[in-house]
Amino acid sequence: EKAKIFRLEDDSFFDSLVGSITKGDFSHALPPQTALLLKLFLCKENHRLSTNEIQQELWKGQGTTAQLHKAIQRLRMELKKVSSDIVIKNVNGDYELKLPISSKK
Repeated sequence: EKAKIFRLEDDSFFDSLVGSITKGDFSHALPPQTALLLKLFLCKENHRLSTNEIQQELWKGQGTTAQLHKAIQRLRMELKKVSSDIVIKNVNGDYELKLPISSKK
């Protein structure tokens, strides 16, 4: 697999190959399932995933609602370590990763 680095905001990045978030001198490895979930959001157009898509990718369709909510909660907690501006919202039953607009031109 090729390395894929995603920009989360001006100075924070997610390396999907190693599953780590870097912001300045801070680098943090995400748990594997959390890294996969973040990668799914970032690869999806509009950064929006249905509950069914998440359940299929994380548990081959066998996950429970409680597992799904826990996975989203863990990702939210990990993202807060980097920025309070990166959030996951529930939008009409789907989940959407909201990234801040870059201030760089």
